[in-house]
Amino acid sequence: MTSLVNFLVPIAFLVILYVIMILPESKRRKKYQAMLDNLKVNDKVVTRGGLVAKVISINSDKNEVVLECGPDRVRMTFLRTAIGSVTTESVEKVDSSKETKTEENK
Repeated sequence: MTSLVNFLVPIAFLVILYVIMILPESKRRKKYQAMLDNLKVNDKVVTRGGLVAKVISINSDKNEVVLECGPDRVRMTFLRTAIGSVTTESVEKVDSSKETKTEENK
């Protein structure tokens, strides 16, 4: 009986470790990969370094994206994995809402 308990304790520990650490990480990784797969031109993104930019083009072969940022419209090439998050609104929607607000203020 004691040998059975000694055998089940490490097994139970591994199951708890899987449920607490490995399962949530795999879900997060799948969600992040789906976000990268659904990336499209004119999406507003934030890189892992904190750069806020607009997606100009996507090169799936090289796994790269060209991002445009700043008032000078500087274009930079990043790996897709450098993108930390995608905002919910595309840049075109944000620009049109700003124009509407400025017209209302006049």
